[in-house]
Amino acid sequence: MEAELDKGVDCQSGFRLAARRRLAKNKG
Repeated sequence: MEAELDKGVDCQSGFRLAARRRLAKNKG
């Protein structure tokens, strides 16, 4: 799923992806 998001990356989707990775990191 992440690879698919990386494919069509624009400002918004890129920002969302970064936020998602951050949340995943915080969750452990």
